[in-house]
Amino acid sequence: PQLNWELTPQRWGKSVFEFDGEFTRFQHGENNAGTRTWVYPRLSLPIVSRYGFVVPKLGWHVSNYRLQDANHSNIQRNLPILSVDGGLLFERSARPFGDTPYVQTIEPRAYFVYIPYQDQSNIPNFDTDVRQFNALSLFQENAFTSVDKINNAHALTLALTSRWIAQDTGAERLRVTLAGRIHFNRPRVALNSTVVNSQNKLLPDILVEARGQITPSISIESTVEFNQQNLIITRGDVALHYQPE
Repeated sequence: PQLNWELTPQRWGKSVFEFDGEFTRFQHGENNAGTRTWVYPRLSLPIVSRYGFVVPKLGWHVSNYRLQDANHSNIQRNLPILSVDGGLLFERSARPFGDTPYVQTIEPRAYFVYIPYQDQSNIPNFDTDVRQFNALSLFQENAFTSVDKINNAHALTLALTSRWIAQDTGAERLRVTLAGRIHFNRPRVALNSTVVNSQNKLLPDILVEARGQITPSISIESTVEFNQQNLIITRGDVALHYQPE
């Protein structure tokens, strides 16, 4: 069974308070069973204009595990999480595809996150995995998909996105993103005794994502991950999408 709770974001003056949590009971055999409860209150101060945004945020993640093991372990974890997300928006008019007028945007973005290290080797892994390396995960606090593991982090994500938007319809014809995350310390939290491979490097991997609208019903997207240490492409994929009008 699982119980989730989430508070609608509350505005306190210029700040925003958010709160969510979960209670789950797991039964994975006799030696991997118990309950997991966590809450995550956080306070942010969004500063938004038509030219960009800055969102500093401070949260506190509290987790409790009651395990049905030989010792009936009761494990508590408390972690502060600090992040600052910011970006700018520049745009200009252009006609790159014939006579149709377009708006081209240049959108630099930076995301800083700090989470101190805490030994989590005694916490079981009920439903957690490593996030796929993509433009979305680079702006996530946790490199893991669930809360059984919360990475230590002292990192800065830098990204640059350019979009081509048709002025007459507002349709996005082309989007290209270049991004990477710089780690100021090495990750120490492991998933099943394996440190997150994409972070355990002196130089960050570079991610390039592109999406183009060929026709109103056909689009194509591609992702390339480049390893700076070995100067090789570690991942590349292309997908074609068809959606009838």
